[in-house]
Amino acid sequence: MQSQQDAGGFRRIVRKLAEGAQNSELAIVVGNRAGVIEWANAAWARVTGYPIERFISKPVGDFIELVDIEPGVVDLVGACFRENKVCEIDVPLQTPDGRQIWVHLRVEPLMDRSGDVTDFMATASDVSERKRAETCAGLAEVDLSALAMRMAERYQDALQPMTSFDLSLDEEVPLVLADELLLESLVGRAICRAAGSIGRGWGTITMWTGILGEGDGPLYCGDLWSGLPHGQYAFLEVHDTGSAPWSGAHRVIDEPFFSSRFPEHAMRISEARLLLHNQGGEVQIESHSSSGTSVVILLPYCSEHGLEHV
Repeated sequence: MQSQQDAGGFRRIVRKLAEGAQNSELAIVVGNRAGVIEWANAAWARVTGYPIERFISKPVGDFIELVDIEPGVVDLVGACFRENKVCEIDVPLQTPDGRQIWVHLRVEPLMDRSGDVTDFMATASDVSERKRAETCAGLAEVDLSALAMRMAERYQDALQPMTSFDLSLDEEVPLVLADELLLESLVGRAICRAAGSIGRGWGTITMWTGILGEGDGPLYCGDLWSGLPHGQYAFLEVHDTGSAPWSGAHRVIDEPFFSSRFPEHAMRISEARLLLHNQGGEVQIESHSSSGTSVVILLPYCSEHGLEHV
């Protein structure tokens, strides 16, 4: 009974402190251990564009689903919360009017005097200008076909004996403006995952480049335009003939793995995808038991009129 009273008193204090920050420029949300939002200040609507009234007394998952936060981000925040750790991360959000912004999110578990987590506090600030500056600083014109060839050569000796590359690279694919190291990390991760899914059996890793919507398309069977504004895009696909992951392509492709064949442990796809979004690009992933898995990188390409959508 005493612990319940302590917890109740603690939560009243938390709310009182939060209410004191009602006029703060920093967006603040307070919720309980079960993940239900209980209070938010006015800045939350100003920063995110979403009226908080529609989420009060509802699970924070409702907001996460609405703004389409990456599963990898949700997993990271959840893991930190379970370990009673503060989590800070930059995440992209789409506002109700369709704008893509970046917010710096800080989620902190709040504990009572007994050390038990009773609530959480999340703060958010708009860091879109900083992210754009960071992105532009590392951008360069990149030839996706040359990059794909270079990555195939780099990983050739690391493949199993019965796994081979099949390259279908457009020699005239337009240049894209992107962070080349980011693309190498993302393609390397996709190749590692493809080789791992094929294992020691016979298999092929196909790498394909071209212009979206012109000529032969990639092996991906879904809607590659999904999530992309209208424009001109070049693509680089990594497709494997391995067995399809049974628990969902996105989650299995992104999960960490350690192998003596790939000691560099390339960047997680979810991390790279967040950065790629800020360059106007996208990563589409599709997996079928009969045809393997495709990872397609899409970026607006440079034309005589300049770069589209960046």
